[in-house]
Amino acid sequence: RAALAAAPRAALAAAPRAALAAALLASWVAAGCGTARAPRAPLGDGEERIVGARLAALVRAGHRSASDPTVSGYVRTLGERMARLSDRPGIPYTFEVIADPSSRAFALPGGYLYVTTGLLSRLDTQAELAGVLGHGLAHVAAGHPMGRLVEVLGRSGVDAILTSPREGTPSPATRRALETLLAGYPREMERHADHLGLLFTARVGLNPEGMIHAMEKVDAASGGNGVFWEGSGKGLPDQARRIEALKAEVKSKGLDAGLPNGRDPYAPVKSRPR
Repeated sequence: RAALAAAPRAALAAAPRAALAAALLASWVAAGCGTARAPRAPLGDGEERIVGARLAALVRAGHRSASDPTVSGYVRTLGERMARLSDRPGIPYTFEVIADPSSRAFALPGGYLYVTTGLLSRLDTQAELAGVLGHGLAHVAAGHPMGRLVEVLGRSGVDAILTSPREGTPSPATRRALETLLAGYPREMERHADHLGLLFTARVGLNPEGMIHAMEKVDAASGGNGVFWEGSGKGLPDQARRIEALKAEVKSKGLDAGLPNGRDPYAPVKSRPR
């Protein structure tokens, strides 16, 4: 707990205007709020990474990675920085940009995180991207991807993925696992990831309201139909109420006290052709 409290202080030391936010954030973490409490599936990190690798191979087979090294490098650098300050820094993380006009982002077991070029084009600040990545990191830190797969597929289904070939035709269990995660998480898991995502964004010295702004932009692009970048399956929180709850949480924790949004640092990504 002491280590967690020290992490945000170190991350925010270079931002004098955010001194109040840093102090409030440190006390929040020291009090035990925001930590990942969801029980993880009864699998080791190595097994989880294998499951994630099988699903990542299926993603690669169906999607083209973005070819612009500036964009990919930017996302990877910010993602790795956030992962080191997350509640689960001890596993390897992979951050990949998918060439796709849709506004999507998702996380797989073992630390595989994806964001589309379409979503990147809708964002305007570093804090908004951090909010997207922080939400995905929160799912991984809380063990949501594996927990969800064990819940839906059962342990036998997860074992079928673990024993499936590394190459060749994906197993039915692998396909169903990816479909399950792309459909979105249940309401409580999403609320938990929202809560942790705010914390992870603030820990790297960026305004956690960026996650809220990103949600609003994705929703607005859909015509206000309550669309979220992870999916819109049954059981997801109502997007309007979700956004209002996050705004209230940011204010109640004092996390809006001067942290930067980083519009200029995001300019190299915003200006790249898609």
